[in-house]
Amino acid sequence: MLKAYCIKFLSKSTPIRAYTLFGAICWTYKLTGENLEDFLKGFLERKPPFLISSPFPIAEGKCGYSLVFPKPTLVISKEFRREDDVCTKINQKPLKKAKYVSFGVFKEIVEGKITQEKDLVNLKKYEETEGVIVHTNDKASFEDREDLSVRNILNRVTMRSENLFTEKYYIFSDRWFLIKYYDESYEPIIEECFKLIEDTGLGANKNLGWGSVKIEPLEGFEKEVEYLEEKVKPSDRFISLSPVIPRKDSIDLEESTYEYEIYKSPVDTTFGGPFIWKRKVLYLKEGAFLTKKENQVWVGQVKYVGAKYESIEVKAYQYGYEFPIAVGGA
Repeated sequence: MLKAYCIKFLSKSTPIRAYTLFGAICWTYKLTGENLEDFLKGFLERKPPFLISSPFPIAEGKCGYSLVFPKPTLVISKEFRREDDVCTKINQKPLKKAKYVSFGVFKEIVEGKITQEKDLVNLKKYEETEGVIVHTNDKASFEDREDLSVRNILNRVTMRSENLFTEKYYIFSDRWFLIKYYDESYEPIIEECFKLIEDTGLGANKNLGWGSVKIEPLEGFEKEVEYLEEKVKPSDRFISLSPVIPRKDSIDLEESTYEYEIYKSPVDTTFGGPFIWKRKVLYLKEGAFLTKKENQVWVGQVKYVGAKYESIEVKAYQYGYEFPIAVGGA
């Protein structure tokens, strides 16, 4: 069962991705007094009871609101095109730098009508509006804002503030995300966790009032969700809507295109405990176009990233399963 949700941001926030949502679910599940090890068991045994995507913007289009998707990482052709003059190449830059695509453009990629980046930067068919690639004469706009918050450290001995520093924050527009339930008994558990997340906050600096959100079922996009439900399944070739921590030798590198990042984060101290850094992990970013090797069900994993604190091993895990959108006839 596939279910879509909407996040409404009510305060300052930090970026929210699939692993942020999964971590918040784990913390709130633990706060209810349940056994977190049992909750994680299926993920660690590569039999995930559910998968979760990263949140993406809900944009305003010409015919109402529309869903926005991460721009898939497509093959860059080595073919030299003499007909592309300097002006054309300059005008193509916004399309190349765009982070998102509209639902209509995403469908064309999923169905194999667009296979290379040169097809996506076709100025006769597509244009860029506020970082989103849309069909010509369409639009998809959403309002996000980023700024710097000035903070300081309070010396509780002298009762003076010192060491001023700045930290980036965001005011996000509404976001949508998906959960694929393979075990439907988890649905009421997850939705109960969402209620607790609304009370505790989502993301960093929750103790400062950041990350105040409201999470509710997504309404008005039944056709889009119905289309995606047929596509969300393990497949030999897929686009991931969540960051992926690949397992060793699980991906056919020659047939995959992706961007990667090294990610390191601390153990959440909102609910107490010492400040401890988790181990680094390598992520393939949302929009990765992946081909998995034979006999592999899942490319990603929940990885152990625990660290030592005063010679004691602190258990910690990082979510990194793919959210696969099968490509073509897969």
